[in-house]
Amino acid sequence: MNVRAEDIKHKQLPVYLIEHFCTPVDFERNPITGNVKADLFDPERVLATFGLIELPGVEADPKAVRGLQAHLRVADHHEVREDCCVEWVEGKRKYNDFRDFRIEYGCRAEIKGYWTTITFPNGTKKRMRNDTGRLHLYKSPTK
Repeated sequence: MNVRAEDIKHKQLPVYLIEHFCTPVDFERNPITGNVKADLFDPERVLATFGLIELPGVEADPKAVRGLQAHLRVADHHEVREDCCVEWVEGKRKYNDFRDFRIEYGCRAEIKGYWTTITFPNGTKKRMRNDTGRLHLYKSPTK
């Protein structure tokens, strides 16, 4: 049975890697417009492409295996920065409506994988993704 990339149940395998390295075996159409709605993948073939299972006739793609290893290396990263300067842009991501540029000094940043939790000097917390390009961490200037 062929399924969408996001329905492949493997906790270590993100959708963007499946869509990049695997070839869809079928597609799903919108019944009203007839446009392609989603690509469908064979789950066993996907896992074999990344070298997670052995499947006769399917060899692991070395580039896919390296891509998965790089993803896991970033996902396992953990770091804590004390007394840092945080710059970020606030706004609605959906419409690229970035209007408020903010800077805070003396913050604590805890980086876990793709996410950063910022604790401000007043005790409030904010959680942001690292890969959006809207978050920058610097060493705080000395007083």
